[in-house]
This record gives sequence, structure tokens and C-alpha cells, in this order.
Amino acid sequence: MAQDNILCFKELPYYSVPILELQKDFGIPLITKADYINNDFLDDVKKLYHSDLFQKLNFDYFTPDTFNDKTNKVNDICFSLFHMNIRSLNKNNEELCQFLNTLDHDFDILVLSEIWSCNITLYNNLLPGYNFYYDLSLVSDVGGVGIYVRSSLLHCIVPSYKIDSSTECPVENLWIEVTKKF
Repeated sequence: MAQDNILCFKELPYYSVPILELQKDFGIPLITKADYINNDFLDDVKKLYHSDLFQKLNFDYFTPDTFNDKTNKVNDICFSLFHMNIRSLNKNNEELCQFLNTLDHDFDILVLSEIWSCNITLYNNLLPGYNFYYDLSLVSDVGGVGIYVRSSLLHCIVPSYKIDSSTECPVENLWIEVTKKF
């Protein structure tokens, strides 16, 4: 079974491109395996990119009040993305809307994992001003991913990145290209 799951990765873009070629094409400095021994993602990102933006990254958990305090102090949020494991959009859609209403920020994209499949088409209009896209599990009523994209953003689904799902290799995935003019 584990071998079958590994075979699914062959569908990912850039799977067959060697690491050195990717690093060269994207201007990423050469990194050795020793650089990742501590497995501390934030420090690795800061080490790779020494810009002020990456130095200011904060991966802490925030209450709505502390989130609002932090975002109200920043004037230049160019692009924002929100992710939540919703564990059934059908069950938790009201709580999601209530939570989003406590935040003083309208996200450009909202990504929801574990949306489940019950009544999913009803949620196309859950968030006014957003378009809703989703991919559901082929093997279960649970799982699935949904993405709300602000309607004013130029965006399109990228079918060439889609990983084909099957009962032997179930994968829910959705690839969207988004353009925002700054």
C-alpha cells in the first residue's frame, strides 16, 4: 500500500526534475542534507531567504483579537491566504462564517481541507464575493478540499497539474492560478 501511495507522487508537477535543476531554475541556493537535520521549517525559510519579509514570518497561533492587532498594524498586505481543516463544511459552515466575521481582514483565498461531500453544492454562495471550487474523495464521504477565491481576482483552474485520483490511489487536489495586480 505504501508503494502505491509513492507512485501517486509521479503525477505531481516537477516530480521528474532533478533537485539541482530546480534550484538553478528558481534561483534557490544549493542546500545540503545537513542543512535540514533540525527540520525547523521557519528557520530554514529564514536561512534561505534573507529578505525582511521572510524574517518577519510568524507561524504562531493567534486569537482573533491578537490576529486583528497584528494585521491592523500592517498597511501593505498584498496577498492573503487562510487555511482551515473544517472537518465537514456542512456541519461547520456557520462557525466558519462567524469566525471570519471576527477578523478585521478579508482574505484573498480561503482553503478548506476535509470539507466532506454532504450537500457540498449548497456552499457555492456561502461567502459572497468568492467563487467556490472543490475536489471530493472518490472512496469516502469524508476528505475533500475546497477553495474560495475572491471573485475580483483573475483566476483559473489549472487542469494540467491535476493529479488523477482512483480508488487505489485516492488524492483530492485542486490547482488554481491566481493573479492579483498590486
